[in-house]
Amino acid sequence: MKSYLMDIGQGASLAASQVLAILKANTSSSRKLKGVAKDLNVLIDATGGKPARSLVVTLSNHLILSAQDPEELTQRLNEIYRLPEN
Repeated sequence: MKSYLMDIGQGASLAASQVLAILKANTSSSRKLKGVAKDLNVLIDATGGKPARSLVVTLSNHLILSAQDPEELTQRLNEIYRLPEN
């Protein structure tokens, strides 16, 4: 199976096949999830010092913070898999 990299901004990429979910970072549930991930040492900050706009949940149970909008990341993922937009 081919593995495609998805740009998540600030020079960071991840394997598109590992993306489980893309969430908005400014919701209360996302903030709670971020706190749990930090406590479990599975939080990865890929914002480059910018405010986090998205949380990317991976199949390996890591949580990656991105400064990109969740809609932009979803569009990039859809382009990799050539899925129609809603």
